[in-house]
Amino acid sequence: MLGKRYMKEGVIPTTNEITLLCYSGEGYDDEECSEKHPDGHFIRYLPASLLKQICFVDTPGTNVILKRQQRLTEEFVPRADLVLFVISADRPLTESESEEAVRFVKDNAQQLLSVDQITLYPVSSRYALEAKIAATREDGKIDLHILSKDPKWIYSGFSELENYIFSFLDASTNMGAERVRLKLETPIGISTALLAATEEHIITESAKANAQLMTIKENIAKLKQYQQLMENDSISWRKRILSVIEDANKCTEKIIDSILRISNVEVAAEYILKGDRPGSIPVISSFENEVIDSALLDIQSLLGKYWTWLRSSNAQQERRFREIFEDEWPSLVNSGKLNTEIEKKTEEQIQRAHSMEVLEEFNVKAAAILFEQEIREVVIETFGGLGVAGFSASILTSILPTTVEDLMALGLCSAGGFYGVWKLPQRRLEVKNKVQRTSNSFARQLEEAMQEDLAQAMRDAEHQVDLISKPYEHAAELKANRLNGLLVEIKHVGRKLQLLQFRIQNFRVS
Repeated sequence: MLGKRYMKEGVIPTTNEITLLCYSGEGYDDEECSEKHPDGHFIRYLPASLLKQICFVDTPGTNVILKRQQRLTEEFVPRADLVLFVISADRPLTESESEEAVRFVKDNAQQLLSVDQITLYPVSSRYALEAKIAATREDGKIDLHILSKDPKWIYSGFSELENYIFSFLDASTNMGAERVRLKLETPIGISTALLAATEEHIITESAKANAQLMTIKENIAKLKQYQQLMENDSISWRKRILSVIEDANKCTEKIIDSILRISNVEVAAEYILKGDRPGSIPVISSFENEVIDSALLDIQSLLGKYWTWLRSSNAQQERRFREIFEDEWPSLVNSGKLNTEIEKKTEEQIQRAHSMEVLEEFNVKAAAILFEQEIREVVIETFGGLGVAGFSASILTSILPTTVEDLMALGLCSAGGFYGVWKLPQRRLEVKNKVQRTSNSFARQLEEAMQEDLAQAMRDAEHQVDLISKPYEHAAELKANRLNGLLVEIKHVGRKLQLLQFRIQNFRVS
């Protein structure tokens, strides 16, 4: 086709690399030069006028020994507009063999390509080359008139092949338009197939990302279950504290009963003789040391355990959440950096329990003094009005063994003194009620403080879970949104490819 021998020929393969044959340009009719392209291909510049219109590519064969050479050919062939498979001319076929070969190739091509019509051009490249060399003028150009009359050229069948090739490569012809359509439809088809595979992959990944995000939200929602469980368990802690206060209240009532009775001459004498001067009888000291101090120590121990329980439960919950997220989604977030931030925030959250502050604000001395004042007032009010006779009667009641004798002794008291003794049960009940109200108020303050401790612990737990889960949730949302955005882009590109395919299919020669 080039009209001259430019390429090496031999019994063994002579092409090791892909070589592009390009036109050398005007003024270089007798010169050839070669250079290596940056992508590894070789370029040979030849003074053949045909190369002004097209570029030939000489590749290694498809049945070479070296796999590298075959791979180079297989990778380059899809880029070509037209592929010519050349066989050796050293052993030409006879006429009968040629007919049989043509028939064999046509039948197999129809079967393999699933087409009805196959056009074959059996040629003799040797005769065609000899005819072109013979028709070449001194200026290097071929005399087409002489060439068309040469028997070798006519016998070679090369004219029909060249006409087909030039027509196929010329976009202004119908065959050329078909070539353009085929050339353009190939990358469009490949792009469509790749786009469909990518879309399927992204749909799968998007479903995983959305499921991942939903699982993260479900794990975060489990915090509500933890908070409800802690609320239920905290009730038992409050009941234990209230039980200690109730026991202390019962002990106080027993002390009141033991002090505020008519037969308790020692207490009456103590308060009547001392009047309003401060002082404490042994029973009152017992109330301070054995009742109040003992109860407060028990409450302090329980509150310490309660606060430890709140913090350890939060720590355990935080570890559980961290393990879940790190094990399930290790690649979403930098766990090392996240753990550092969590530890820093945890240190900032450490604080004292509100219930401990309420306990520390309770003044034991003040409570004991108030209790003693209440007892003194009742004793003086009761026994102070008895007078000497009444006081003597009270002494008699402590000595006489029977209730009848007690009543007889009381009968000796004056009317005013009898009235004071008669109000003693009522006054004793009033003291008990005051003690009950005080203990109830203290119990209510403690219970509210314990609930505030629980609320603070739950806020801390929520904050911890927020620190752990939010980066994962944010990363999962970004991933899901990015994949959903890619799906939108893919559909947009798919519509563009469909439009291009429609235009290519309706391509016409202008």
